[in-house]
Amino acid sequence: MGTDLAPFMSRNGLAAMQLARRLLGLPVGAQLPLVRDMAAELSYGNGTIQSGLELLEQSGAIATRSRGRLGTFLESADRAMLWELGGLGTLSVAMPLPYSRRYEGLASGLRCALDELGVPLSLSYMRGSAERVATVVEGRVDVAVVSGLAFDVLSTEAPLVALADLGPRTYVSDHGLLLAEGRDRDQPGLRVAVDPASADQVQLVRQLFGGRDDVRYVETSYNQLDQAFQRGEVDATVWNLDEIDQHLTAAVTAEPLTTDPDGPTRSTHAVLAAREGTERVPAALVAAVDLDLVRAVTDDVLHGRRVPAY
Repeated sequence: MGTDLAPFMSRNGLAAMQLARRLLGLPVGAQLPLVRDMAAELSYGNGTIQSGLELLEQSGAIATRSRGRLGTFLESADRAMLWELGGLGTLSVAMPLPYSRRYEGLASGLRCALDELGVPLSLSYMRGSAERVATVVEGRVDVAVVSGLAFDVLSTEAPLVALADLGPRTYVSDHGLLLAEGRDRDQPGLRVAVDPASADQVQLVRQLFGGRDDVRYVETSYNQLDQAFQRGEVDATVWNLDEIDQHLTAAVTAEPLTTDPDGPTRSTHAVLAAREGTERVPAALVAAVDLDLVRAVTDDVLHGRRVPAY
């Protein structure tokens, strides 16, 4: 951003940097904490905190207004500047592997929206929602992109919070039941492929076949499903329908799972998940991200109107 950091190379400036982190998550219109409370929290004197707030105002990071006995309120906040002045570095986001055009669009949309906001972004790519969530919980990344279904399942086991839900068909168009040629879902003794790393696949397979004692589950990595079908090792599985044309060459039939007339299931929603209690990605920062832009860029990439850039 090129902000002049020279005024922040002092005790008052160091206080301002800590205040920038503290105020990053404060919504516009909210009352600022009392100076004495922030002084006690950050271990500074009242005068140093007041000077730090003045530095933030002079830099344009915040604007405040005093309402007398009611207190001081936040009138505006430049979230990107607060992020920079707080020394928070790069926002790290774990994405699914970009092996479908929709995932490429989602990565491009997030890149575009964070660039517009002015927050430095680092995208990493890894297979399996469980692995992405583990990196968030362990503090290795700030945000994981998972499906709504994966979030619903994994948040019962890990301290997660949903920062944003991008809505239906932003993660996948749908999942489908894949059957090897000549097989049907009611056939006894089906060998069903399942990848333990994919919370979506595990849950959807469980919904389809969980009540059957005759089904044999075959642990199969998601990226080996095509070969498993070709070699005749499995009879059925659940797969992302966006990937079939690009990555599946085996002779299979595909049946969409969504039959609900009210719309697609939670497995199609893209959710931005963070560790519960994180201070690096507060709600106010997420609220400043243009999620409509994320969706628009995703759609443009999906329909060939835009070249993926992530």
